[in-house]
Amino acid sequence: MTAVRDSLCNMEPVHIPRPQISGLQFIPTRGRLGFYATIRRDGEKYGVGIKPIGPRRPVLSDRLFIDDSNISKSSDSTTDGSEKKQNMKSLSEQVLFHVLARFLIIIIKISNII
Repeated sequence: MTAVRDSLCNMEPVHIPRPQISGLQFIPTRGRLGFYATIRRDGEKYGVGIKPIGPRRPVLSDRLFIDDSNISKSSDSTTDGSEKKQNMKSLSEQVLFHVLARFLIIIIKISNII
């Protein structure tokens, strides 16, 4: 029994051969991994439907990558605090508006049931 076990342990891994399909070109990337280069163009013939590539996202603006460390912020520190408070106030007002709107919708639905 140990001879059978040793012979099984010493076996090489079993490789399943990749199907060879005429017209589809396989491009290996790493080891046995890869892709078929012509599947998008000729896939319909073989029953493979590939969605068309959608629009790419827009290019990021160069303004996002400007270093802000050179901009002086000494005089703006007091205004930044008031701007933050204003933004927080407007955010809380928006949340309150949405909560009240949902509450009103629920009340209308209940009144229609009664």
